[in-house]
Amino acid sequence: MKKTMKRVLSVLLVLTLMLSVFSVAASAITSKKKYKNYVVIGDSIAAGYGLNSWGDNPDNGINQFTLHHGEIVDGSYVQIVSDAIGAKNTYNLARESYTSANFLRIIDPEYEASLAQPENYYERFLSECTYILPEIYGGYDDLQNNKENMVSYIKKADVITINLGNNDTFTQALLGPIFRTLYYSYGMMGQPALLALKGELQGITSIDQLIEMVGGYEFLLDELETRTAIFEENYDRLIKRIRELNPDCDIYYVGMYNVFKYVEPQDGLVRTALSESGVELADELRDYVTNRSAYKNEIIYVDVPDTTVWPSWPMYTPVYFMQFLVHCHPNRAGHQYMAEQIIKTMNGQEVSMPEFSKGSSGWGVYSEEGTLRNYTGMAKRSNGKCYYVKKGLWQKSYTGVVRYNGKKYYVKKGTWQSSYSGTVRTSKYVYTIKNGYVTKQSKR
Repeated sequence: MKKTMKRVLSVLLVLTLMLSVFSVAASAITSKKKYKNYVVIGDSIAAGYGLNSWGDNPDNGINQFTLHHGEIVDGSYVQIVSDAIGAKNTYNLARESYTSANFLRIIDPEYEASLAQPENYYERFLSECTYILPEIYGGYDDLQNNKENMVSYIKKADVITINLGNNDTFTQALLGPIFRTLYYSYGMMGQPALLALKGELQGITSIDQLIEMVGGYEFLLDELETRTAIFEENYDRLIKRIRELNPDCDIYYVGMYNVFKYVEPQDGLVRTALSESGVELADELRDYVTNRSAYKNEIIYVDVPDTTVWPSWPMYTPVYFMQFLVHCHPNRAGHQYMAEQIIKTMNGQEVSMPEFSKGSSGWGVYSEEGTLRNYTGMAKRSNGKCYYVKKGLWQKSYTGVVRYNGKKYYVKKGTWQSSYSGTVRTSKYVYTIKNGYVTKQSKR
């Protein structure tokens, strides 16, 4: 991961989480698949941060300090999906600032017990800090309500969407120096110390100031790499625990998006570097969830690469950094798009695939800046044909079945056989294929 993330890129990563101004009326989305009980696990995106805009102004002070405690925010992807699937009960467990650790502490007694060990005190401190804001601004009894009800909600769920990763990686890497200073200066008393500083912190108005604050580029990159590894470990533990509580529900993991994709100026060196890094980190988590996780077959991944965020001032202006907290979150159009991607995936429809093209390393998937992406899955060429890609490159010698976004594609010499129907045998399985898709699978 380090090789691509150099200077400016570091900044980008860290900023990326603390997730206008145009309003888009949510069009009605219908789903063939219906679920009675819908459970939402996530952070500020799923919580609906930034959507309580007065006059659709995300920078309104009241809006910025409106945090949630489980309500279904109008215009959020949670609300749109809930309506589309006809959910009788929707339990929104997502909260601003939450990480995987916050959920594990509530539903996994063994994880909670592990935080009593001295070597895990810092992780406990971090999770305590991320409980603070939702409690203060979202409702003082919110955490206790979650502790009392979260396990029962998960047990009764027919479908769960998970939207975590931003806070675990970007936000905690960015704020790492602050958290560590408080922790080693005050121990667990660092939390009230953090609250006492509210309103007296100097605002960041440039990338150089931000990097200076976090201790330099190398520290930031190291911290980001550490936090990403911890999230991947926590993710596996979270899926394992959910399956223990509910072996039968459908689980969808909603991926990350590049918050710098639409930032102006598009040709700026800073934006280009940050955008490249944003794609790389999103690809890293996508690759882990879909290919390397021990629970990759327990979830269906939802790609949301074209999520739009609230428009902001150009990146070279100080106002951009002052407004970043709100403007890295999806706007109404972004939530609508995310909902559409989730519903398409639930219905087994083909969701948007990355572009398959020829670049400096050969045929594969490249970023907008022309570098090879760490992407594994199906990709589509402009002529409509689809190909199997691994680590960004076309696998033209591969013949077999590729699992992608809840569907199984029959691939021959790296190319999807969309017109093939019949039977395919491997050393372990017999597949029934119809129009290039696996409709039945049995062991030999």
